[in-house]
Amino acid sequence: RDQPRSRGLGDVYKRQVSIPAFKGCRGIMVFGDSMYDKYKSGDIIFVRRIESRDDIDYGQCYVVITQEDRYIKNLYESSKGDGYITMVSYNMELNPDGRRKFPDRDIAKSEILFLYKVAGKLRRSQL
Repeated sequence: RDQPRSRGLGDVYKRQVSIPAFKGCRGIMVFGDSMYDKYKSGDIIFVRRIESRDDIDYGQCYVVITQEDRYIKNLYESSKGDGYITMVSYNMELNPDGRRKFPDRDIAKSEILFLYKVAGKLRRSQL
């Protein structure tokens, strides 16, 4: 049965499913192209909540939720220091002027309201 819930992923309807490989995870739908073709719009990613901002496995993909937005990005150490992370898109597409369409972005760890590590995905065609 569908139920409205909020756990940092917004007030969306989530359907409970049982997939042994993703036990303890939450499934959310991908929107946008910034992580194409690793994650395509319409894919379902399975995520596990990370409580400590110091438990980031750099180079891995996370869902980062701030007051302003939600991101699916690979996270890296920032040149700004320990209080920051660099969010990097998988999609390296360029604008006509030669700049990246989805540039890297540094954010303060203190801006992160919720952090989820991506454990896996299901393509839209697998549903």
